[in-house]
Amino acid sequence: MPREHSASYSELEEWQSGGETDSTLWLLFAEYFAEDGEVWTLPVVRKVHRQILNDPTLCHDDTSVLGQSEFNRASTALILGSESIAIVEKR
Repeated sequence: MPREHSASYSELEEWQSGGETDSTLWLLFAEYFAEDGEVWTLPVVRKVHRQILNDPTLCHDDTSVLGQSEFNRASTALILGSESIAIVEKR
């Protein structure tokens, strides 16, 4: 996202407190910049990232090209139904 569409930390604080601003606040697919020009990461993103890194039961590595097999199996059963011929035949 171009820098002119980014919000500064103070603009985010003002928006959260209900203050008015002339700037557009992009909540998706945007980078937020601190007053010093550095990229600012939302606190909730930092918190979740720390939780994932500190939980030994979670793998923070990327999944394979085929995705997570358990997720694929469960989502297919949800979409097609667990009694689907394709699932019963393990296709």
